[in-house]
Amino acid sequence: MVEDKLALLRESPVVYQAGKPTSVMVDVALFERLLRSLDPDLPQAERPIWQPAPVAATGKVVALQDLRDPKLRLTQPLYVLIEDREPVMVSNVDLDIFGYGDTEDEAVQDFCECVVETYWDLKEAADRLGPHLQRIWDFLDRIVQEVEPCN
Repeated sequence: MVEDKLALLRESPVVYQAGKPTSVMVDVALFERLLRSLDPDLPQAERPIWQPAPVAATGKVVALQDLRDPKLRLTQPLYVLIEDREPVMVSNVDLDIFGYGDTEDEAVQDFCECVVETYWDLKEAADRLGPHLQRIWDFLDRIVQEVEPCN
């Protein structure tokens, strides 16, 4: 029984970068149900387990106008936080996506690649998404448009 539930988590899409897995997208509702099934006496969390604890971040908010991908374009700006740290981190709370790099440009490039891969992964799995990933897909579907190839 537990193995069946763990198998569902293993089927979650894996995001690859340079041929190596960099993150795993897990359906949070499924993960919470799995934890409850393993131990029904777990205390109820004060906040969802996927919600990061508040962190004091220093950085700047930037509006991305482009995903740096010829097949996709943004229909409106995508606001990201670029944090001053080692390595540089770019994040967006609505998408729950992060990008890292030695420089700001590398971090933005990594972030854009993660958004693009997430878009295609969620589009492919759109009829099987849990609530958290469905919310992310709904957001991406509103702000990202596929570009028709020029003939």
